[in-house]
Amino acid sequence: MKGYPEFPVPAHYAHPVVLKRMREILLEGRTETIEGAFEILKSDLKALNSDVSVEQEEFDEIMAIKPIFLVMNYE
Repeated sequence: MKGYPEFPVPAHYAHPVVLKRMREILLEGRTETIEGAFEILKSDLKALNSDVSVEQEEFDEIMAIKPIFLVMNYE
């Protein structure tokens, strides 16, 4: 990622699902900034636990990215 200093997230979060979900947050109007979308994504992921019901496609996306955020302690 050194060649892309303007990349919107830290390199360890450079996953297509992370970028897709951030884009959705922006399109939904939940924020107007990339930084805000990243923070909202982190809080959305933190709020998800075994008591939350989601559709299979969303579950698959969450399972692809939430471990990355957990390992990196949401930093």
